[in-house]
Amino acid sequence: MKTKNIFNRLALAMLMPATMLTTACSSDDSIINDENTATKGFELPVTVNVTREGDKATTRATYTDNGNGTGTLGFSSGDKLLVKGVDNGSKQFAGILTWQSGGTFSGTITTQNTSYTGTADDLLKNAKSRFADLLPAGYDSKGFIIVSGSGYQLNISYDWTKAFALTKAEAVEQLSREYAGSYSSGTGFALAPLGLILNFTITGLTPSTEVAVSFTKGTTTTSGNVTTDGSGNATFAISTNSTNIGSCTLTVGGNNIALPSTALAKGKIYNITRAVP
Repeated sequence: MKTKNIFNRLALAMLMPATMLTTACSSDDSIINDENTATKGFELPVTVNVTREGDKATTRATYTDNGNGTGTLGFSSGDKLLVKGVDNGSKQFAGILTWQSGGTFSGTITTQNTSYTGTADDLLKNAKSRFADLLPAGYDSKGFIIVSGSGYQLNISYDWTKAFALTKAEAVEQLSREYAGSYSSGTGFALAPLGLILNFTITGLTPSTEVAVSFTKGTTTTSGNVTTDGSGNATFAISTNSTNIGSCTLTVGGNNIALPSTALAKGKIYNITRAVP
C-alpha cells in the first residue's frame, strides 16, 4: 500500500508542471518571451498607418524623377519604420515595423512594462512621447542611418559624413530623414523630412575623370567620389540639416565652389549649378 502511494505522489508531481504550463500558455492576451523578460520586455503586435505630412493622399519612400524638376515618392518592398517612445508610466518601448501595402506598416513593439495590457493604439496615443523614423530599403548598406540596440532599447542615429549620393533620386530616398513626432488614432504617423537635398551640377572639370567631393559643415565633412561625364560635368547630391549653408564649404576636384547665402528650407530639393573658378 505504501509503495502504491509513493508512485501516486510521483505521478502527481510529474503532472503538475505540465498542467501549470498549459494554464500559462492558454491565454492569448499576454505574450512574454521565455528569455530574460527584465530586458526583453513584452511583445505587442501593432499595425499603423503612415502618411507624408502636408500630402495625406500619397505615402512614399521611393523617388521617381518626372524629368521636369519634380518627382513623386512611394513606399517599396523592404521599407521599414522604427517606432520608439516612453509610455505614461515612464517605461520605454520600441520596435521596427515592415511595410505591407499602401501606407500600412506592421510588426512588433517591445515594451519595458511587462504587465502592459492595453492595445498598441492606446500605447502610442497615450505615451508621454513617441516618434517614428523611416528606414528605407537598403539603408543599412548606405550607412547614413544607424540602428543600434534591441527590444525596447532600440536607438537610431545619423552619420552625416555619409550623406552623399550620386543621383537626386538616391538622395531623396535614402537621405531625407523622414520623421514623425506625433501619433493620431485616425491617421497614424505623418512623416516629414528633417533634412534638405542639395543637388549639384558642377561644370568645367576634366572630362571622364573621377574627382573627390568634400562638403564641410562645422566639424563634419561629407565626402564622396564622382566621375565627370564627357563634357566635364559632375553631378551629385548631398543631404544636410542646416538651412544656412553659406557658412559651409564645398570642394570638387580641389576647386572651391561657392554656395548660396540665402536661407533654405527643410524638406526641399535645391538644384545648384556652378562652374569651377
